[in-house]
Amino acid sequence: MRVVLRNPRRELEVPAPRTVAQLLTDGTATAGMIAKLRAGEHALAGGVEDVVIVDGRDGAALEAASTGATPASATRLIRMVPA
Repeated sequence: MRVVLRNPRRELEVPAPRTVAQLLTDGTATAGMIAKLRAGEHALAGGVEDVVIVDGRDGAALEAASTGATPASATRLIRMVPA
């Protein structure tokens, strides 16, 4: 799995071996992101290719995500296919 965490100040691409559990353990993800990341991890394990997590209060981000775009403020989880 590849995880791209974004916020207005920085973008962090998490290397493939790193798991959601590690993001929680090291404090990178906290509070409400925990459930979102766990749900995304479950979706990827079920075969979904990618998950985009957006702020539901941001209409433009919701619209962009619904058309397949990844808003700048979104967190994206991408299923990695073994080579």
